[in-house]
Amino acid sequence: MQLFKLEQEIKILAQFDGELHEFVTKIRSVHEDEITVYGTYKGRSTPFKQGTDVEILFTQPDAFYSLQSTIISETTFPDHLLVFKGMREKINRLQRRRFFRVATRLRIAFAFLGIEEGKRQKIIHSTFTKNISGGGLYFYFENPLQVGEILPLEVFLPDEEKPIEAKGRIVRRDTIKKPDIMLNAYGINFEKIQESDRTTLITFLNRIQGRVKQI
Repeated sequence: MQLFKLEQEIKILAQFDGELHEFVTKIRSVHEDEITVYGTYKGRSTPFKQGTDVEILFTQPDAFYSLQSTIISETTFPDHLLVFKGMREKINRLQRRRFFRVATRLRIAFAFLGIEEGKRQKIIHSTFTKNISGGGLYFYFENPLQVGEILPLEVFLPDEEKPIEAKGRIVRRDTIKKPDIMLNAYGINFEKIQESDRTTLITFLNRIQGRVKQI
């Protein structure tokens, strides 16, 4: 199996100063059991230096994977680059791409077309997930939404500065009866999401499940 390809986006994790740090970047070159990545990506520079032991998270068509590696060299001119060694050792499959669901309460925000002040307009609403996976989420909402409708979404993870942005399609609608209220429950599949954001979400869910060993 070819693990990496040029311009593939990956996530790098490392523990130092008592905190877990992460850096998203792209692969510049691949050579046997080494890869070279950009040390500066999307205006952000890596916090990692030569000699740092890291965990690398990446995706393949069949599953999500992680592996342990070490930064063996760093250059700053003409480009800021990092070189990693041992890319075919200790490869762990985190989960298949069919995704597993985790029952957890995460804040989400989404936009939908509704009636407000007598006018049909876009409304922003915030609620919480009942469960979520790398492929979608499930939540309660009083208002009626249509199966097939696509919603712009934001998912807020603890300790993440920015929310995960996605577009989700409603694929399921259930009616939940409670003593004092009747709720609609909706299942959403992510139609559009950055793979780096999906990896961030799955990494978080894996930690909840205790499936990823902390480095």
